Amino acid sequence: MSTLSGGGWRRFGELRYEGFRYRLHTNRVSVSFSFRLGGSLVFRPRSSFPVAPPLPGKEALDLLIFHLGLIELVSYWKAACPPRIRVEAGRLTGDQVAWWKRLYFRGLGEFFFRNGLAVTEEGFVEIESSGPCFAPFERSGCNGALVPVGGGKDSFVTLELLRAQKENLTPFLLNSSWEQRSTLSAFGFPLSHAALARRTIDPQLLELNRQGFWNGHTPFSALLAFAALLTAVTLGRRWIVLSNEASADEPTVPGSEINHQYSKSFAFERDFAEYTARWMTPSVGYFSLLRPWNELQIAERFARIPGALGRFRSCSSPGRSWCGRCAKCLFVALILSPFVERSRIDRIFGRSMLEDASLAPTFFSLLGGEPSKPFACIGTVVECRAAAALLARRPAPPLLVRLAKERGLLKADDPSVETLLASWNSDHRVPSEFLALLDSGRRPASCV
Repeated sequence: MSTLSGGGWRRFGELRYEGFRYRLHTNRVSVSFSFRLGGSLVFRPRSSFPVAPPLPGKEALDLLIFHLGLIELVSYWKAACPPRIRVEAGRLTGDQVAWWKRLYFRGLGEFFFRNGLAVTEEGFVEIESSGPCFAPFERSGCNGALVPVGGGKDSFVTLELLRAQKENLTPFLLNSSWEQRSTLSAFGFPLSHAALARRTIDPQLLELNRQGFWNGHTPFSALLAFAALLTAVTLGRRWIVLSNEASADEPTVPGSEINHQYSKSFAFERDFAEYTARWMTPSVGYFSLLRPWNELQIAERFARIPGALGRFRSCSSPGRSWCGRCAKCLFVALILSPFVERSRIDRIFGRSMLEDASLAPTFFSLLGGEPSKPFACIGTVVECRAAAALLARRPAPPLLVRLAKERGLLKADDPSVETLLASWNSDHRVPSEFLALLDSGRRPASCV
């Protein structure tokens, strides 16, 4: 393992968050930031967000946009990992600095691990701040929900559970994709009803990556959280409703805190909600509706939504088709298998992945047979084993399931699919008025 103090791109002494600018238009606000790496490399990423009257005051917008810059800068810091971040755009208290160091450190856990960087939370970077102080604010009259929408099964389930509240719900799309638009169409939302935000990365960062500067995973869902908060305030929404499940809490590397899904975890959800209520605004609540459920429960509920199987997609490959070869595709095929006929799953992915011997190492890692799980948004080892064990009991189990059984990866004492479908995660922040939606969305265990 190399250390950050040992050289590498540490030739840059600091990253400076110099400032931000924004301009209000009729129905949008355009934002730009200025980050300086060393003395000469200046990055100016840009974003834009919808607004609607009555607009919040300048002080509120300053506070929200300043914080959006604090999460944007992590993408630029990681290129060189300088030992100091100097925040000149606004002032942070000691408690806030500690909060941001925790987010950066845990959100970059995968980045540090995969780049072989040995770091500690205390020593990986120093954060200094100066500039104006931004006071917390309240916004009266907030109502309804802002719902960030991806293109996968989780967003489908959340929108299905909230269907009765459709008139008081605003979908939120950041850099809208075909998958997101397809999801909205499935529920009858015109694109004009959605809150559309745009974010661009400074092309200089991409060029540095091509030159060999450090690159890797950043806590995108944390950026989405701050972007959603800005949008919820400018549109007067009371709640930000996420679609993250209990399964997101499991570390990707067993025995560590390294989690590809850290910014989807309950730990981050709780930290973000507490931070924003204290330092930004208590007027907007942030929670994940699906946190009490696991991936199997979500898959079961998703499979019952008419037309959903033909519209969803969460594979990161280009285009509109699932690649049918990555860990995400393999996981989705596996987790749907208790509830969807095998022939239908094969049509979704364009091939029978569970019969492909070349995918055996990935399949074994889903079941806990490798040193780490795949670095992807997937379920827990126990959930994957339960789904595979159910397939093993069926006539003519697929090849990968037979191989996993021969390798001893299916444990007799593991919880079954039926047991996991009846479970309930009590670590959640779902407001009482939303809990009834989860109860109505459940039904006795049912497999194909």
